Amino acid sequence: MGLKSHLKPLERQKIITQRECGIPLREIQANSGRSLSTIRGTLKKAKTRDVVDQKDLPRAGAPRKFTRQAAQRWRRRIQRDPSITYKHIGEMEGCQRRAIYNRMREVEGNEPKRSAGPKKKRKGAEKSSSHDVNAQA
Repeated sequence: MGLKSHLKPLERQKIITQRECGIPLREIQANSGRSLSTIRGTLKKAKTRDVVDQKDLPRAGAPRKFTRQAAQRWRRRIQRDPSITYKHIGEMEGCQRRAIYNRMREVEGNEPKRSAGPKKKRKGAEKSSSHDVNAQA
């Protein structure tokens, strides 16, 4: 059986009500189409929480390393000095360049806006190609 979405409050309430009416767990499982562990977990949460609508609690996870204010501070710094790099900002903040870049993308909703500075040449760009007309001499 594949993963399913979170239980909706109405589904939760049905599970709780069925159990209060004395319906066995296996029958509740068959009625709801959810796993037995989901049914048990829902009933356990219903006992420990005194919540009327049985909404999900926020999921645990690592806190944000950088706040929105930090990203705004970086943006202002980039606007003042367009030659600054993510690596330099990362060194100042004590983190990796990629972390700065990802947070800027989250805050701005897309690619971070950077000045159109000189483009870097790719390695091997100077080498002549066998298909280059001017290289044949």
